[in-house]
Amino acid sequence: EICEPHMTCYKLVTAEFKWFGLQTFVEALIHKVMRSMMVRFHRQLYSLTDEWYGMDMEKLRLYEDQVAKELEEKRAQQTHSSQSQTQDLNEDSGVAFASEGDLKKENGAE
Repeated sequence: EICEPHMTCYKLVTAEFKWFGLQTFVEALIHKVMRSMMVRFHRQLYSLTDEWYGMDMEKLRLYEDQVAKELEEKRAQQTHSSQSQTQDLNEDSGVAFASEGDLKKENGAE
């Protein structure tokens, strides 16, 4: 028996921005960004179908774990990168930002 993968996705996106003069523009912008994000996601999903189609549930769960681990590593790298960039900007500007712990010490609370 021949079996081909099928997928149906329905997305409902509502945007409500009540600010006179900006409502139409902002709502249209939200819908435009959401549409482009969904299209990009579905393109990636479609192009990766060959990687997971035909796997049994055990292999699929292992694949999900592997992808989740890779995603977490990328997020950690981005977080580390953005924190070092922020630190560099703070040092370059000569402005010192106090941490929450420093503020508690200043106020006499630990």
